[in-house]
Amino acid sequence: MTVLLQLLWLALPIIAAGLVHLAVMTLDLLPGLRRLPLDGGLTLRGRRLFGDNKTWRGAVVTIGTTTVAAWGVAKLSA
Repeated sequence: MTVLLQLLWLALPIIAAGLVHLAVMTLDLLPGLRRLPLDGGLTLRGRRLFGDNKTWRGAVVTIGTTTVAAWGVAKLSA
């Protein structure tokens, strides 16, 4: 059981990032970043490099949330 709890504790920042990003998408927050594609509109063989749904909003929200949550987990673990 302790190994399972340790895995959950380590996965917590990623889980938090997913939940926060889901809330941001549902509430349509940061609409300016939603319109900016992460690949800058680049195509490869006629298809978008990262697809239509990869935007700067997702990158900023998930990276930021993961960073803050990992910092919090590290502080609580010390």
